[in-house]
Amino acid sequence: MEGDSGYRFPNPHLFVPSTFRDSITANTCVSSYYITWVNYQDAIWLAQPCPASPRHTMSKWQELLLLAMKEVGHLSFKANSGAEGRLTEMTTLLQQLVAKNQVTLAIANHTSAKIHGYTLTLDVLPTADITRMIIYILCELNFRSELCAFDAYMHTPSSLHRKAPECDILLGYCFPEWLPGMAGGNVLTVSQDDGLTRLCASTFEE
Repeated sequence: MEGDSGYRFPNPHLFVPSTFRDSITANTCVSSYYITWVNYQDAIWLAQPCPASPRHTMSKWQELLLLAMKEVGHLSFKANSGAEGRLTEMTTLLQQLVAKNQVTLAIANHTSAKIHGYTLTLDVLPTADITRMIIYILCELNFRSELCAFDAYMHTPSSLHRKAPECDILLGYCFPEWLPGMAGGNVLTVSQDDGLTRLCASTFEE
């Protein structure tokens, strides 16, 4: 839509290794995406419930997700380059979000991450189950945020349309995790368990 400058969440396709770029460097980049997302997803999530939350281009998300790779010295940008500027801008944004919401991130090591008892490292791509779960969450978050944006565009508050809060409530009924009046729930709340069950289950029967 006119005025939009990007995406609320990283693009899911960044997290899928390309068969055309099967190299150590390419796989390390993808591993960095997973590690950085898992470590900072809470801070990114905190920024999203606000309708005025900033959107970011795919390039900015990509540079931010390379943070784990940069931490170990495997990545360097030319001084004063666009890539360096985007990474600096995004990491500063994360720091501001954490400070604003008075959140303490328990990240012992920025070059690895723990999820569901599994440790993500730069030298190995995540397992199929972990990959499936994280990509499901990213796809669902992007779908819901696009749906919210489209709904807001279609129902601009005026004397002829429903008010925005009423639209949000109706839209919330579409998603099982969200119930009006329930603390902590909103349209962008996605359960990790959904990324391991039902359509994302590893077995057909489930």
